[in-house]
Amino acid sequence: MKKINWILSLAIGAVIFLIGQWPDNQLHLIFCNVGQGDTILMEYQDKQVLVDTGPDNSVLTCLGRNMPFWDRHLEAVMITHNQKDHTGGLAEIKKRYQVSEITGLQVGDELTVGEIKLRLLAGIQGSDKNTEGLVFLGSFGEFDWLLTADITEKEETGLLDKLKEVTVLKVAHHGSKYSSSQEFLETIKPQLAVISVGKNSYGHPTPEVLQRLGDIGAEIRRTDKNGQIVIVSDGRSWYINSDEN
Repeated sequence: MKKINWILSLAIGAVIFLIGQWPDNQLHLIFCNVGQGDTILMEYQDKQVLVDTGPDNSVLTCLGRNMPFWDRHLEAVMITHNQKDHTGGLAEIKKRYQVSEITGLQVGDELTVGEIKLRLLAGIQGSDKNTEGLVFLGSFGEFDWLLTADITEKEETGLLDKLKEVTVLKVAHHGSKYSSSQEFLETIKPQLAVISVGKNSYGHPTPEVLQRLGDIGAEIRRTDKNGQIVIVSDGRSWYINSDEN
């Protein structure tokens, strides 16, 4: 009898585990906790898009935690710009996952993966790598998010006529005081501002940025305080899951 009970408990546990791993019909917008760097995973059903790969291989922990264990395919991996805190995990991802890399996107192009849509608003180039980057506007039904790489106030100003109000903002450059200007924030009016940041010597996120985000009424979440941050949406409503709610 004890053996039967043990087998039954094991079977029930396996079923519960599989149910937890099975994809649903909602968007999961995941800001991975990779320290001082960026990794954003977008998941809908069995399809995933990854933007940036963090400073090191800690991105693999995020993928393993959020993707079904049997899924070893990423529909798209995009790098906003060539700095280690955005590219550090790319080589190992290529070794462990089948990747359909997206290259050659032009400004204005839209990538569609399942019900996830990503429009490239800007492909900024310059002598300072921190101001370079691909800026993406994502949408899933009526739910929108903006990914801003490491752009500064100057690049934000050049984008104002392309922007609209969004639900979620990935705060540029880990909360640098040279980004997230008042005019920019008042244009997009994010309900939620996510700061991907780790231990650093730059003072990120800076008090100036936190103040500006607070002034527009944005809820602030940051990976160094809240861990992994997951926003789940059905295309209209949304809620947040994080390691530390």
